[in-house]
Amino acid sequence: MNDLNSLNGSKLPAPLPDHQRLAIEQGMSAYQHIIHERDQLRHEVDELRAMMATHKLVAEAQAGQLNELESRMHRAMIERDEAVAKHAELSVLFRSFEALWGTFKPKGSPARMASPPDSPP
Repeated sequence: MNDLNSLNGSKLPAPLPDHQRLAIEQGMSAYQHIIHERDQLRHEVDELRAMMATHKLVAEAQAGQLNELESRMHRAMIERDEAVAKHAELSVLFRSFEALWGTFKPKGSPARMASPPDSPP
């Protein structure tokens, strides 16, 4: 049983024919290539996930900035509307004073009061 062709009492298989050996080598080479490509794709997916997370954070930050700008714009529009309303109110009050001035003006005073700078004559 000390024969070189036996292992634990059983015979080793005969060497494979060249075409079978070549097919096995090609299969192993293709398998190794696929494993290498898989590892590269996993690495690429990991990088893309990291980029996606970064872009998500940037988008969330920009959305927050947009919300803040829209809020500021809304407040500015309210302030403008209040200023326009106040101006209209004061303009009516000025016109009322002007009408009273015309009715009760003292002798020797101008016929018309000076208009505010931004009101029409």
